[in-house]
Amino acid sequence: MTDWRQDAARAVDAERDHAWHAGEWSLLGSPAPGAEPGQYTVDLRGRRFGLDNLGAIRLAGRDGPQRGPSLPAEEVRAAGGVLRLRVTGPIPPECDRVWAMTQSPRQLLGRLAGRLRATGEAPLADRLAAGELDPAPDIGVAASAGLLDEQAEAYRACHAPGLRLVWAPPGTGTTHVLSAAIESLAKQGKRILFVSEVDSSVQAATERLGRQVTRIGVAGLVGPPPPLPAEQEREIEAERAALDADLAELDRAGARLTELDAALVGYDHTAFLDAGRRIDNAEQLDGLEADLAQADHRHAAAAAELATAQEGLRAARAAWEEAAEARTHLERAGDIAGKLRELDQNLRERTVANSGTDRLSRAERKALRSGTARHDRLRAEIEACRDAALPHTEDDLAALDANLAAAERALDLAARTESGARTAADLLRRRLELTRAAGIATEQDRRFHAACLRHGLPDRHQEREFVRARVEDTAARDRLTDRLRWLAERRAELRAAAEAETIRTAPVIATTMARAYADERLSGLRFDVVLVEHAAAARLAEILFLTSLAESTAVLFGDFRQPGPVVRPAQLRAAPEVRRWSGTEVFGHCGITSPGEASAHPGCVTLTRQFRFGGPLRALANELPYEGVLRAPEMSIPDTELVLVDTSMLPELTTVHRTGARAGWWPAGLLLARALAERHPAELGVVAASSAQAAVSLAAVRELDPPVPVGTTHTCREIDTPVLLFDLVDGGPRARRFGAAISRAGTRLYLLADLGSVRAAPEGTPLAAVHALLRDGRITVRGADSLLDLADADDLAARLTGAEESLWLSLPWIGGEDADLLPLLAGTARRGVDVHAVLPAADRVRARELADCGVTVHTGTPQRKVAVVDRRTILFGATHEPSGCEVLITCPAVRLAKRMLAELHAAPEAGRQPAAPARPDLAIR
Repeated sequence: MTDWRQDAARAVDAERDHAWHAGEWSLLGSPAPGAEPGQYTVDLRGRRFGLDNLGAIRLAGRDGPQRGPSLPAEEVRAAGGVLRLRVTGPIPPECDRVWAMTQSPRQLLGRLAGRLRATGEAPLADRLAAGELDPAPDIGVAASAGLLDEQAEAYRACHAPGLRLVWAPPGTGTTHVLSAAIESLAKQGKRILFVSEVDSSVQAATERLGRQVTRIGVAGLVGPPPPLPAEQEREIEAERAALDADLAELDRAGARLTELDAALVGYDHTAFLDAGRRIDNAEQLDGLEADLAQADHRHAAAAAELATAQEGLRAARAAWEEAAEARTHLERAGDIAGKLRELDQNLRERTVANSGTDRLSRAERKALRSGTARHDRLRAEIEACRDAALPHTEDDLAALDANLAAAERALDLAARTESGARTAADLLRRRLELTRAAGIATEQDRRFHAACLRHGLPDRHQEREFVRARVEDTAARDRLTDRLRWLAERRAELRAAAEAETIRTAPVIATTMARAYADERLSGLRFDVVLVEHAAAARLAEILFLTSLAESTAVLFGDFRQPGPVVRPAQLRAAPEVRRWSGTEVFGHCGITSPGEASAHPGCVTLTRQFRFGGPLRALANELPYEGVLRAPEMSIPDTELVLVDTSMLPELTTVHRTGARAGWWPAGLLLARALAERHPAELGVVAASSAQAAVSLAAVRELDPPVPVGTTHTCREIDTPVLLFDLVDGGPRARRFGAAISRAGTRLYLLADLGSVRAAPEGTPLAAVHALLRDGRITVRGADSLLDLADADDLAARLTGAEESLWLSLPWIGGEDADLLPLLAGTARRGVDVHAVLPAADRVRARELADCGVTVHTGTPQRKVAVVDRRTILFGATHEPSGCEVLITCPAVRLAKRMLAELHAAPEAGRQPAAPARPDLAIR
């Protein structure tokens, strides 16, 4: 064993120690239903992991496949960063998420290091480690029809034993050559491994060769799954048929429920019951009104009787009071009469006492005379009092007392009668009010109620509730569906075994770089021929491992003018082992660093005839990365239109925006991405120079269908679209990445940049190359304002007034010159809209004015005019030069709005000042 194995493994280990690691299962998202039953999609654009990180795909619940029921995805395809899944059979409601068994970069690098250490005898890999190549054959196997001279040379290199390189810039027919070579080698009985750094290249080659190739891709084999052995298929299908039969009755109940649901579409049972109650209320209302009328009549009679009794009492009391003086005289007469009786009694007693005495004493005689005289006086006084009381007598006064007592009793009775009658009427009146408040049937209610009864809808509703209860009694169905899921799992296991056998015996296997060493099913396999595409983008350690799998021939296609392997973190390149085995691409390792060295090297075939794009784009590619070596094809192909989108008239849209320590971005790129995606549906791809700009551009187009692929200059290999937008607002990348990006275009390339920056670009830079073509008239210039839907800034008030739920604004739109927005914001807040504003902490006066308008103020440093309406629409403001007019650009994108809200809320110096209650009498100044 030579040293390169251990050295390369140690270099990979150094990277592995710094790579991120994930759990066994990763949540991909919620499945969105596809165009056909059983088809679903999951959007992976902008996610941290790529397709090479994904293994088995399952539908499961929030806790993952290991902690609950799950269902395997039987077929998985990927296009533009979107997974398309096929799932057979019913999906349990709890399986509402898509999970993938993932291999993190740390795991992948660990597998690569292990495979390198386990590499046995590998003469071709030993020679590659030493930088030795075999000369390309001049003669040999006849070239396939349709290949040009240089393509035929690469084709022959694939048939001749040995190790060779093919320098293949984009669009030079690599896929065509490889497909022809693989087809020819397979017919000769050779076993071939085709590997590409890019999954879309593997898919393209597979589609050309059809069933001759077994492709190892996302979640195993991509395409129609291999058939199971007949006996196993019969057993599974027999049990599945039995389970389907057991589910038939439940399905019929479900079908009946569907029928009833269809029959009851638009029927509102609650409305029917409410209408019935209102009809009952109307019927009760008639009786209550009649009862109330009678009660009011009784109360009126009782009130009249009470009034009569009150009048009688007043009369009796008046008569009684009128005899008050007579009563006084008669009472005095009574008192005197009492004295008279006492006197008479005393005289009788004296008379009796003196009856036995013949002669009274002088004193006795005097006493008798005095008593008699007093008797006469008292009698006279009595008569005088009675005379004074006339015409009233004691009988009259007794009658008046009796009349007064009777009047008082009559009043008490009348008052109780009136109170009872009034209470009864009030109770009826309250019932009447409550009945009216509960609703009284209208004619429409009566027609609706009668129509429901006529069509039997209430009865059907009752039947539906009964059937629904049966359908939702899931105990029996759960047992059956659990068994069906077990059968699906069993089928997946058997299919996995069949796939492994297919891979073991397949004449041609196509896969990506990472899967070639990560897939256990390839472990221990050897191949007659190993063909590698995009070899210059891979680590030398990866290429060495792939070459070690070749028994006879290894041909490495690639483009050293494209970005090479990436080492993370970058400081690892300082280690000699890492720099040599991970940071070096295979062409440079073999001493090929320029087009001239590639043409001169006997072990390297060069493909320079370019078929992918037309003259202007080929000229741009030749200007920098390819040094003029790319040639036009012999046949005529349409030119690729180059369009420079000039942003100079909207300078505010190219101002870099940063939030805290996050990388900056600018609105021009995302707005143009959205506008061009709508202009070129299903055709546009977007490349940005930074991941931050790519993220906001993706947020702007994420909701569009079909999906728009978005990447950076490092990840753009998977983008293959007719129209490409390349964002160069920040000046653009270096030549290699510039060449990688522009090579993804087909019929049209939009270059987004400031025209002044292009004209002032230093020689030797990508923008200088653009300027050269601009001077030659080979690039069309269009202003960004011609591609964007610009509105007058006067429309701002109307757009803000349309807010229904929430509104966020940044300082530039609420500064001194826009003070007329204050009444608008106040009115918006009074409508119940949640209004927020971001402005510097130092602007306390404006903050107080906004708070008085009902606006919640956040302190920060807003950098541009931006508003977010109802969390789904973003408004950008800019000054249109040279006119100096204010313009407004609208971008309806929910994901972008969410990102903008997060940045506005987390602005530097973030703080919050609560809004004061909005004043309804706010003066409009």
